[in-house]
Amino acid sequence: MTFDIRPIDANDIAGFHAVLDEVARERRYIAFLQAPPLEETRAFILDGIAKGHSRFVAVQEGSVVGWCDICPNSRPVQSHVGSLGMGLSASARGLGIGTRLEHVAVD
Repeated sequence: MTFDIRPIDANDIAGFHAVLDEVARERRYIAFLQAPPLEETRAFILDGIAKGHSRFVAVQEGSVVGWCDICPNSRPVQSHVGSLGMGLSASARGLGIGTRLEHVAVD
């Protein structure tokens, strides 16, 4: 199965939110128990787009199946430091998508 990796845009917010929620509810991989409310997620994504943060999605058959982002530290003396976050739908794991996402986000 093929997939595309590209920078996230406003049209991806609902799909990103759905995958974030799926991964969070597994209570295994990320420090959320569920996704934040959709409007909070929308604000987070749009702010990151406006600031040029490294944020990418993996899209398979038109649906977001994963993401990888690097959120810079907000402290001026640590602005060169970021936190890497990523997640994949269970159905998208084991296909090399996570590795590609990570490489693209870091590049």
